[in-house]
Amino acid sequence: MLLASCEKEVQLELEEKDSKLAILCNFTPDEPFNVELTKSTSLSTPTTTNSNLIEDAEIIICSGSYCAPAFPVPSLSDANSKYQPSDELIIPKVDTTYNITIKLDGFDPITAESTIPQPAEISHSSVGVITKYPIFEQDSIQGYDIRIAFQFLDNQNVENFYQVNFYQVLAENSNNATTDPDTVPRIVPNQGFSLIDNNLTGNFNLIDGGILFNDFTFEKSLQELVFEPVFQFDERIYKPTEIIIELRTVSAEYYNYYNSVYRQNGQASVPFSDPTIIHSNVENGLGIFAGYSKDIIKTDIVF
Repeated sequence: MLLASCEKEVQLELEEKDSKLAILCNFTPDEPFNVELTKSTSLSTPTTTNSNLIEDAEIIICSGSYCAPAFPVPSLSDANSKYQPSDELIIPKVDTTYNITIKLDGFDPITAESTIPQPAEISHSSVGVITKYPIFEQDSIQGYDIRIAFQFLDNQNVENFYQVNFYQVLAENSNNATTDPDTVPRIVPNQGFSLIDNNLTGNFNLIDGGILFNDFTFEKSLQELVFEPVFQFDERIYKPTEIIIELRTVSAEYYNYYNSVYRQNGQASVPFSDPTIIHSNVENGLGIFAGYSKDIIKTDIVF
């Protein structure tokens, strides 16, 4: 039996798309706006470390009739540009609608709008079983799961969207010879979950270590949710002293954007899945401009 094969080189013609401005700006009460600005590029365009750097855009952020320009600020990243308003009167507030307009030569002006929703306050929290175990790849690295429950009131009169984040506070271990009494404790996010509340089954997505969910399945105002976040620490240097619970009440545009990002990331390993369109509230551009409020509570832990 004789087998033969041949190859034929095929030239694919990709449709060139005009480059668009893209922003990333999530803002919360009493913290300055931080606008990350970049631009899209086509697949055929070669990129360099700073090819997306934009330093000469005109950015205006408005609240009602009051507007303030935003200016570039130093950034550790060369991949994008960050802008902040210099006017303290434009610091975000709850229940206030903000608009952003960005102009740059060669691009269509882009605009977006968002409001910071009222925060849901954590009324109670508790810590249950802590399960500690070694991370075998590194002798001094310890992992632990910790059961955490908290309660909050969900406003049943409106649709609400939430994100919950967990952090551990690490203080330097007293047995560490290099301990500095003036060292500021480290705040480190969790590295996953061993339990997510059953009430959120089919109603959550994981995003940046936190859990994004809505209140569509909630049947009452008072909600109690239980989680088991997973943490790691180097016991030669640190010891966990507190757990921080951050409950964000996020705008619909925040929820829709990060929900679509999660779905797209989940499809990366499925070659024949339908493409996911990333939600954006930016007119004539890409990205997200979204407000959120937050409530934070700390709980002591003892090993």
